[in-house]
Amino acid sequence: MVTESGNALGSFCVIDSEPRMLSPGQIESLRALANQVVRLFELRKANAALVKTQQELEVKNSELEKFAYTVSHDIKSPLANIETVATILTEDYSDKLGEEGAKLISYLGNSSAKAKNLVEGILMYHTSDKIIDRNKEKVNLFTALNSIAEFINFKENIRFTFPEQGIEINTNRIALDQVFINLTNNAIKYNDKEVIEIAYGFKEDSTHYHFSVKDNGMGIPADKLPTIFNLFTTTGSTDRYGSKGTGIGLSTVKKLVERLGGQIQVSSTFGLGTEFTFSLSKF
Repeated sequence: MVTESGNALGSFCVIDSEPRMLSPGQIESLRALANQVVRLFELRKANAALVKTQQELEVKNSELEKFAYTVSHDIKSPLANIETVATILTEDYSDKLGEEGAKLISYLGNSSAKAKNLVEGILMYHTSDKIIDRNKEKVNLFTALNSIAEFINFKENIRFTFPEQGIEINTNRIALDQVFINLTNNAIKYNDKEVIEIAYGFKEDSTHYHFSVKDNGMGIPADKLPTIFNLFTTTGSTDRYGSKGTGIGLSTVKKLVERLGGQIQVSSTFGLGTEFTFSLSKF
């Protein structure tokens, strides 16, 4: 028995109580059986290595999770303080700051808010795996989407269109909410119309639920569509509030959808609107 790399493991033999002459076919069968034993040894070795690697990764992931929580808290707190102080200075001392001073303070506050959003986004992306571990439950789709619309509660003129009432699905409620919240937030932020229109769609087949979120917003340039779900990748455009995205939200959405056995696609016409369609496995 010899491995592919040429290492001899030993001899493979079949012992009987009396001498026999083996035919060429029997000898070839013994060689094949010996090769099978070698492959089993190699698979056992590879499996042991994989188990060890998995254990090491679990330890590292646990340490990384603790690090992420600690760092996010330690960074978010001073950023929130800077943002608060900038707001106070702008509101209460604008007459003393002057136009240039107020502009600099505003820039400081906006930069702090953006950095805080980035930290929160990274933490959300990292902890999204834990969301998947939750069990599936029965969800009334109309109620879930209506709650999300009320939760977002933007001071904007928004016209929502929901699927018909009475649709019940069995899925991970927390993950579904997170996907819809991220897509709805994008539909609102990247919308330049006076009346924002957001339409939720639903259909199903024997294996998957199929959802859609369609808006009448700014749209996405065609050359940006292939990379829209990549982590830290943005279109470079500012939203209706003058801010740029972090490139984490859609990447988190894709990660959640794929972990739940589905896929997500995007179609968009620049200047007219965007539609995200995604599926979730029923099983």
